[in-house]
Amino acid sequence: MMRRACRRHGLGLVCKALKALLTAAALLMVYTYAWDRKSAAPHHHARRVKFAALPVDEKFIKERLDPEPTRGLDLRVRAAMRRASSPSRLGGNASPVNNGSAWLAYAAPRAPNAAKFSVRANNNNVVGIEDRREAVGNDTRLGRGRSSRLAADPPRARIPKRWNVRNDNSNKNGNAVKNDKNESNNGNIGFGVQQATPDVQAPGELGQGVVLRNLSPQDRKQLEEGYKKYAFNEFASTKIPLTRTIPDGRHWLCKSKEYDVSRLPAVSVIICFHNEAWSTLMRTVHSVLRTAPSELLTEVIMVDDDSQYDHLKAQLTDYVAGLPKVKLIRTHQREGLIRARLLGASHARADVLVFLDSHCECNIGWLEPLLDRIVQNRSHVVTPVIDVIDFKTFEYRHLAIIQRGGFDWRLIFRWEKIPASYEKRRGLSVDPILSPTMAGGLFAIDKEYFHHLGLYDTGMEIWGGENLELSFRIWQCGGTLEIMPCSRVGHVFRQRFPYQTSTEVTTRNLMRVAEVWMDQYKEYFYQIRHIKKKSFGDVTERQELRRRLQCRDFHWYLNTIYPELKFPKGLGVLQQ
Repeated sequence: MMRRACRRHGLGLVCKALKALLTAAALLMVYTYAWDRKSAAPHHHARRVKFAALPVDEKFIKERLDPEPTRGLDLRVRAAMRRASSPSRLGGNASPVNNGSAWLAYAAPRAPNAAKFSVRANNNNVVGIEDRREAVGNDTRLGRGRSSRLAADPPRARIPKRWNVRNDNSNKNGNAVKNDKNESNNGNIGFGVQQATPDVQAPGELGQGVVLRNLSPQDRKQLEEGYKKYAFNEFASTKIPLTRTIPDGRHWLCKSKEYDVSRLPAVSVIICFHNEAWSTLMRTVHSVLRTAPSELLTEVIMVDDDSQYDHLKAQLTDYVAGLPKVKLIRTHQREGLIRARLLGASHARADVLVFLDSHCECNIGWLEPLLDRIVQNRSHVVTPVIDVIDFKTFEYRHLAIIQRGGFDWRLIFRWEKIPASYEKRRGLSVDPILSPTMAGGLFAIDKEYFHHLGLYDTGMEIWGGENLELSFRIWQCGGTLEIMPCSRVGHVFRQRFPYQTSTEVTTRNLMRVAEVWMDQYKEYFYQIRHIKKKSFGDVTERQELRRRLQCRDFHWYLNTIYPELKFPKGLGVLQQ
């Protein structure tokens, strides 16, 4: 009828616009209904907790729908809640709920809405808002106070969006917690997996960034010198405790998974450094000691590659002498990253080697997933998800979208999105991710398998290309290279290389990679970089290693492991 009327009066366009408007209104109603249904979803939706790097008084836990407010939260977050909460500070419409492990209070700016909430205790009796302070026991829950008939099994309550949290100075077991700021600053801590209450007032605590304002001329000078020497804000790094805690950014499936530590191999962590800042170096060491289970960590081997700064001489020797399981090795001359790591591996006593850069922070539970994967097959070479530590503010940023390693025909490593075709067949979001290459700074490998593969190419100098060479060798010689989503380690990504090095050294290293592993495809590398073949050293030993291990050719690697790599245009076609 409407269509005939529109045609009769010549209002075709107006009627079409009206029809589109009605359709949009209907879709909006459907979307609103679906959103309301999502808000009433089971608690696995509510367990997703997001933190912003803001000052403590502006940080709120955003849990819309969970009858038990602290369920699913990281232990360090609970500790922060206890640290900041105190029943004496309650006031106004904020009402406390004692859940047995922390005092929680929600902000209730609208009193009528707050009246919808009640608390049920172990005796299943509904208690009104006026009587909330009388609710006792570890099974205190939030429920809607509609009637006593519904008290036994009330519907899931909608929890207020903002929570004010304060501390009662008690840990998970109700014991008193000692808060010593000097202890966290000087690094005198316990070892093994630590869940101590963080000092939320300390700069950088809980992964927050340090914002520097109103600096004096002397501080400004120190700031500029730090950027010049280390290529990051070393002045801000010194303000952060060496033992700061960072939020647990793992997937909730990772948090719920338990590992049998008795069946996991022991590990030696190798950290090589050259002219590294004191704060970032020791924060890396302390993060390993705090997060790695003591029964799995055999040693931390620090390899000093001929550092020249005074704080890395006698001061470092004396400091390391007071740390358990930490060993310091020094080279007599500048060896470079490759040979320094081989030196550290030669002193390792554990069955698994973990290589870390000297400016990292390990998140909780980072080690167990790596070792569990290696136990399944020793040819698995695994890397953690590398989170970002901002080089200006040292804010710890959890990587929301996991990326894998790749490269281009210039043999430059790059991060890239995981192909959708691979995501469809991968399974769970916490399953290992096959990666064509790795960044090279952080990975774990079985020590015997590392020797079986031929270690590093000792013909390479200083730094550059060793990550691609090892990646090609792993895949072409029968191993697998994987990223473990349940393992997270933060890394300071700098915009420039702070040490003196030559592009000729890197080019020479990449030429060795191309000559040994890329077969006829090495011509693409030479043509794109406009490199005239020059001396790259003797590669006879590495080519013999490839024949002895019966490694596949590079054509197989491109077709099977990295088919997404596009061939360069305009450079001709290689003969088969």
